[in-house]
Amino acid sequence: MARGKGDSMSVRQKNGSWIVEIYDPTTRRKRHVRAAEFGMDPPRNERQALRLERLALNARDAKRPGSGDETCDSFATRWTADFPRSAATNVHNKERVNAFGDEFAGRTLRSISRQEARTWAQANPTRLSAVRAMFSDAVDEGLADSNPFGRMGLKQADGRKDITVLTKDEVQRLADVAIEVHGPKFGPEFAAMVLWGAYTCMRPGETFAARYSRLNGDEYDVATQYHSRLRKETAPKHGSTGRIYVPEPAQRAVLDKPRRLGDDLMFRTKRGRQFCQGSLHRAWSSVREAFMVGLPAHHHLRTRIEVDPEDRLDFYELRHFGASYMLNELELEPWVVAEQLRHSDGGVLVVQLYGHPSRREAIKRIRRAYGDNVRRLPAKKGDARGIAGGEAR
Repeated sequence: MARGKGDSMSVRQKNGSWIVEIYDPTTRRKRHVRAAEFGMDPPRNERQALRLERLALNARDAKRPGSGDETCDSFATRWTADFPRSAATNVHNKERVNAFGDEFAGRTLRSISRQEARTWAQANPTRLSAVRAMFSDAVDEGLADSNPFGRMGLKQADGRKDITVLTKDEVQRLADVAIEVHGPKFGPEFAAMVLWGAYTCMRPGETFAARYSRLNGDEYDVATQYHSRLRKETAPKHGSTGRIYVPEPAQRAVLDKPRRLGDDLMFRTKRGRQFCQGSLHRAWSSVREAFMVGLPAHHHLRTRIEVDPEDRLDFYELRHFGASYMLNELELEPWVVAEQLRHSDGGVLVVQLYGHPSRREAIKRIRRAYGDNVRRLPAKKGDARGIAGGEAR
């Protein structure tokens, strides 16, 4: 936390109760913080005590006479406009730094200590990179002496390190459930969208912008995505445009479903609009819930929910299915899968996320690859004895 002189033990536990004290520069002494001053009940755990401390520090620093330094909320409000990146990045960053600005409203940028930054970063890992970049610009402008969020050395989240994907049958079941849930009119539309996402490995935003005119036989030209925050079509992430292969299940799904006369857009919502993240969530959540009902108790998706109720099956995971299926079932080389995903690392990430077959499976593949090129050499007299005895030749 941003602590002044004598604040080293601002939050502590005494006789089962949480005590919050902050340094008061006017008296040059610590003072006890009462929760009622901030409309709170007495803290019952460390998290609540730290929140009370932060509120007290915010109030203290907002009243301090001043150096004229800019506050966190003021700089967060103007940062993306005054230090612009791409349009999509600006939208992304603004969401994240505004949350920081709201929490530290009235505090000067210079007042944020390294310890306080670490505490906040650990609680807000997805916002860390944007706030770090904001403070970097603040340092360049002379509004902060150093970047308290720089080089924190925090342990990175595992992310999708141990991905468990759906099976081919489960993907088909998802498509069938989509028809059951959404009925004969909209059901085939959303079922086709499920199969398209699973087998082409296109990102949801790219699927929102998919068009029949870009489908040429078994190839599709990825040119745009629909950016839900900007509410318009933009270039795909990382500039990953270009042709990809469209497997037969995805081709059949989009060509067999009803198509509006003269409409080039491949998928539309129940109301006939272009999909965005909000409309996808509404269509997907009911399908996902119905799909989950039929899963056995030991299924990995149910285990995930038990550990974290928010860790529900996401539409994006259809892309994971497609990548894993190509790598582990079709046994395509990682660099081939990477090209379909439009990764630029030659397959490194594909192996990290979806690879790691067993040693036994590796031997089976090597044996199959050699095939007829392998023949047993005729044994010569004395060979068996020499080999068994470990004699050097």
